[in-house]
Amino acid sequence: MDRADADGEDATEPDGDGGKPDKDGREPPEQEPMSSLFSLNSVRDSDIRGDLFQIGQWTGNLHPLPSTEPPAELTAAVPRRPSLLLGRDRELESVLTTSNPVCAVVGMGGAGKTTLALEAAYRLREQGGYAGGVLFLDCRGYPRSDPRDREVPMAFEQVTSTLLHWLGVHDAPRADAATKRLQQRYEEFAERGLPLLLMLDNLGTTFDPEPLLPAPRAHRTLITTRAADAVRDAALVRLPELSSAAAVELLRAELERAAPDDPRARDSEGLHEVAEVCGRLPLTLSVIAAMLSRSPKELSAVAAQLAASQRLTVLDSVRSAFELSIRTLRESPAEIDREAAALFQRMGCLPGSEFTERSAAALLDEPDAARAWALLDRLCTAHLLAPSGHADQVRFLDLAGEYASKLFAELPSGADAQDGSTPSQLDVLVRLAESAASATRADMSTVDYPEDPQAAAQALQRLIAEQDALGMLTARAADMAEPEPESEARGRLLTASRTIAISLVVLYERTGRGRESLAASRLLLRVTRALDDRRGELDAFLAMCRGLLAVDARPEAARCLHEASKLTRQLDGYPTEFMRTFAELACEVGELAAGAEEFTGLLDRYRKSGDVEGRLAALHGLGRVAFLRDDLPEAVRRHEQARDLAQRHACAPHAERALGELGECHARLGDTERAARCHEDAKRSAEQRGFPHGAAVAAHHLGDLHRDQGEDAEALERYAEAERGYREAGDVARADRLVELIRAMRTGPERPTLAADPPLPVEPPPIASPPRRNPSTVARSMFDVLVVLGVLTAAQVWSAREGTPAVPWTWWTLAVLLLATAGARRYAYRFTTIGLSHWWWALDVLAYGAVLGYFAGIALDAGQVNAVVGIAVVLLSAGATTYVRGRLRPR
Repeated sequence: MDRADADGEDATEPDGDGGKPDKDGREPPEQEPMSSLFSLNSVRDSDIRGDLFQIGQWTGNLHPLPSTEPPAELTAAVPRRPSLLLGRDRELESVLTTSNPVCAVVGMGGAGKTTLALEAAYRLREQGGYAGGVLFLDCRGYPRSDPRDREVPMAFEQVTSTLLHWLGVHDAPRADAATKRLQQRYEEFAERGLPLLLMLDNLGTTFDPEPLLPAPRAHRTLITTRAADAVRDAALVRLPELSSAAAVELLRAELERAAPDDPRARDSEGLHEVAEVCGRLPLTLSVIAAMLSRSPKELSAVAAQLAASQRLTVLDSVRSAFELSIRTLRESPAEIDREAAALFQRMGCLPGSEFTERSAAALLDEPDAARAWALLDRLCTAHLLAPSGHADQVRFLDLAGEYASKLFAELPSGADAQDGSTPSQLDVLVRLAESAASATRADMSTVDYPEDPQAAAQALQRLIAEQDALGMLTARAADMAEPEPESEARGRLLTASRTIAISLVVLYERTGRGRESLAASRLLLRVTRALDDRRGELDAFLAMCRGLLAVDARPEAARCLHEASKLTRQLDGYPTEFMRTFAELACEVGELAAGAEEFTGLLDRYRKSGDVEGRLAALHGLGRVAFLRDDLPEAVRRHEQARDLAQRHACAPHAERALGELGECHARLGDTERAARCHEDAKRSAEQRGFPHGAAVAAHHLGDLHRDQGEDAEALERYAEAERGYREAGDVARADRLVELIRAMRTGPERPTLAADPPLPVEPPPIASPPRRNPSTVARSMFDVLVVLGVLTAAQVWSAREGTPAVPWTWWTLAVLLLATAGARRYAYRFTTIGLSHWWWALDVLAYGAVLGYFAGIALDAGQVNAVVGIAVVLLSAGATTYVRGRLRPR
């Protein structure tokens, strides 16, 4: 309805003087009731343009529309085109070629989302599209956390009003009418052949943008946001960190733009160091480049300064992005968001680690692993975490890990925690360590006793996938527990860490990784010393010795073994483990006669004690000695004995080792066919029990056999198979060396040799800690001697008082007996395979029995009362000795 229609209606309302006479004095005509003059109008979702004059009653919905400009090319302000975009070619191509009219560029703050979207917009315009123009609107969905910044996110109504104004609707309606008018305006532009390119930059999660998006497919929408679920049914283009090469090129370009002659732009190594420290984010690289333009410092010095300090204090814009993401999660009404924020804070205990649903569940004490994975996924959508190389693991974005570490430091320490509402840092680590120890123990048990080969393979893969995280956890636990006072939580943390460290040592030794085994054994030494666990300390020294032998650091291994020998004099156990390691060291340093003698003695002792695994280890050692002596028939005989014994007792790892050694012996004897058969059997056994490293070693040997016979094609096939197995087992170093060998065999004219491991840096071995809580065996035995001599002195004094003649020679007899007992304890590990802790009480019974027999003999022969009293005193002293020594035993 327009104004003309309104004028035509009988809508004149009588004025207030209708009942009075006019100037002539005549009475006015009688008028009809007011209600009869009202017109009844019914409107159903109609649009009214122009001015409206109506007196009457309206029913329905009336939408008066203001005057609008006809559709024409828009001149809305768009930021200038980015001058530099590097390392985003694949993502840019995805934006330009997607068939979806709505494309969302998703990434964390500082990833370069706006830069990419603007470059895409300018390229789309250059291609001759979107004649209607470009609408660029900053929604301010993620404002800075600086309190001085008064910028607030745009509301839905503000965005709608701004878009309508740009589209020529200057008096925008409200609410639903506004979005309806916006869609009508989109339709009008599409009908006129003026497609639009709408850019919603920095879109947050405060409102649903769906009603704002153009319905006609002629138009296109580009959105930049941090929330992957901000827009439904949109094509997602995710922006990760830049690659190392792209980050270096971006930093170089920024430096050259500021100063074309800057010599630092040609320092590729320094640029790489700075780029890695900055997390390879475009925003951080730009900030650092601006800082470098004002400072003459060398790149290496800047990288060292950033690595040593808190990088987020320098990169304020990145820190603000993280703070906003966490604040948004904490203030969210959704419970899953608040739990995700709490999980992120606790994950800061290991900022450089990878996490699984098991570790996340442990941090939150959450029994539901699926719920824990949902929380990790929520943190990924918030761009605080990212998927890692394994399917079921996530990792921190580089700088996000540092921010999480800062949040973790805000938790109370173990001593400062007042109540249970907020867990302390120590509590968080205890939960994580105990959960990891339990899971690791279960996986190691599955690998050791594989009832189901598939389950064993899966357990081994979990251990390999989590090995780095487990090592970081053990190191962090040792760092935190060492300065802590004695407490139950500290003991639990160290006990769990010891279990993890032992599992890592075993895993690395089985997969032939000497360097990793050495690092894990050093961690084990730290943890056992913090626990004051001497037996564990001895285990750590022996493991370090084996690791040093594996990397050919023999002098350091000998010194470690010497320190272990000091501990064997303080303890009552592990003599055979020590002697086995001593024999292995003797073989490696060329003392073959000493090694053969020790292994022969060990074989006899293990045979007497029925220790099958000990016998297998001794047979392997004797075979190794014969091999080094070039006595190949004897080596074959010993390894065949080990193979038969292992197969008889279902010890697959030992059987595979024996088969591998047999294969090497037969290869040296020239019997290539039997050597290949041995390696094939070892490979088949390892594959059946799900042990990829063993299969890779066997395939490697088979490749060497083919290569020695000139069969390069078969050798390459075996080497490729071994490389895959090494990589699957986590032995990246050997896999990379095999890749180099394969490349050299395919391209080089000469037959290359496989490079050996680089030499290990020489480090002084740690010193065995002196005894603190466990006195040495000699000291404990001498304590017995002194107690018994005191009792005998009292008995002799008593007998002299009664007139009974004393027997001085008895003192010397018993003293010699007890000293002999002490000497037996001191040196008995040379003569027995039984741990002394299992039979030292027998020595005490022998000593005290001799004393009791002496007094009993006196009582029976002479019937003297003082002998009976002496028996009672000796029994009491024995009880006191047992109690005192029990208090002094190691934990």
